[in-house]
Amino acid sequence: MSQVLVKACCAVAIAIVVLATGLIVVPATGLFELSAQAQTAPPSAGQSSAADPQSVATGGPQSNPFTAEWLVGNAVSDAGSPQYKDVNEAITRFHNTDVAGARELLVRARQSNPKLPPVEVMMGRLWAAANQINAARNELEKSVVTNPTDPEAYLFFAEVALADHRITDAEAILQKTKPIIDAYNENLKRKRNFQIRFNSGMAAVSEGRSQWDAAIPYFKAWLELDPDNVVAHQRLGRTLFQLGKTTEAYNEFDTALKIDPKTVNPYIALAEMYEQAKDRPNASKSIGYAVQKNPKDLAVHLQAARWAMVTNQLNEAQRYADKALQIDPKSLEAKILRGGIARFTGDLKTAETYLEQAVAQAPANIDASNQLALVLADQDDKDKKDRALQIAELNLRATTQGDRANPEIAATYAWALYRLGRTAEAEQLLGKIFSAGAISPDTAYYVGRILQDRGKTDNAIKVLESALASPNPFAQRQATTELLAQLKKEQSKNADKGGSAPASDNK
Repeated sequence: MSQVLVKACCAVAIAIVVLATGLIVVPATGLFELSAQAQTAPPSAGQSSAADPQSVATGGPQSNPFTAEWLVGNAVSDAGSPQYKDVNEAITRFHNTDVAGARELLVRARQSNPKLPPVEVMMGRLWAAANQINAARNELEKSVVTNPTDPEAYLFFAEVALADHRITDAEAILQKTKPIIDAYNENLKRKRNFQIRFNSGMAAVSEGRSQWDAAIPYFKAWLELDPDNVVAHQRLGRTLFQLGKTTEAYNEFDTALKIDPKTVNPYIALAEMYEQAKDRPNASKSIGYAVQKNPKDLAVHLQAARWAMVTNQLNEAQRYADKALQIDPKSLEAKILRGGIARFTGDLKTAETYLEQAVAQAPANIDASNQLALVLADQDDKDKKDRALQIAELNLRATTQGDRANPEIAATYAWALYRLGRTAEAEQLLGKIFSAGAISPDTAYYVGRILQDRGKTDNAIKVLESALASPNPFAQRQATTELLAQLKKEQSKNADKGGSAPASDNK
């Protein structure tokens, strides 16, 4: 499934926890004689980059707005005031690669207000947000030495360990950090944030080990500090479900919905828990309850459609999406979802209709235009293929920062090139995407087609088999199945004749 569409389908908060991402990882060596250099340039202001370590434990947003509020908002209550202009200017300097200037401004800002985090911590956050992990680590290591009574560097290291699934490392760091947090009294706002992060992190340690009972006290301590935290209620709900306490789990999901009406419906959250437990009957019942009790709720029907789509129940997904459009014919989200469902079922005409409407309504929506490009490219109409390439090229330009390209948007552009017969260009681009290691099943199909054209049957089979191993639906599943069968048949014929694959096939 396209990552762009996965994002739309998995917008339901708990689905991200319980369902696979749809990415497949296959070794690049020998499949293409191409390589891609690692991209390490800092992102431009406003660009989404690697997760801020703090968000790993707290479940906060993973894109950074790069403002003083983002950088120091956990330390002061008035980060948006003019007195923090040095902080904003430091962020600007950092993005302009003036690292020394950024540091100088942050030193001056902290001299003016000692309640701000240590300079090394602020620089570490900037480097981490720029995906420069080694540079971030170096800054935080300095902070441990120069600010031994400040807990934040330790918390960042623990959160990075959690992100890397190094549970024991995270626990050890958190336990070392606890007395430092207890003794810290220089800034009560920061101390509260440290306590929240500690409890969230320790709960994550227990969750990572499936020690659900052990997680409960940490969630309760977290919620005593921050009773309106939606993520805390949702994670507690998930934990209670794992303990067989479905009523209590429902109550936590319901509390989260009351705090934020835009979050997942509690019945749908339970459905996703049941789905994870491989209990499809109860999952379906929960979805039924959600739509039955909220017959005119657009969000509920969209959530139900996404759930059905991610669980490969495309007929049900279409039914819920159609109902969403009846509730609100102008809903952009419903149009994109309905178009995506039609694309997955191979109904390209219907997909084109809804996606055209979505693009006309929101020309800057990359999800809608990316899917439209794929739908147009897959039709046997030269004009539509040309338009697909134009859309894909515009999207690629819009989503590329420096040398960094969104892999799924780039894959769409490569596929549009291929469909127009520009195979060499498509091959070069897909090779770079493929060499990164993680691709979507749809992209794997595109790679398989090119490998087939190059006579690399064995490698094409490996890639296609990896795609079909994904449990999630994807638009090219049927085409992938058919191509794999065709290639295996050819492989078998070659074997029967005593032939062998070309020498280059396994390079």
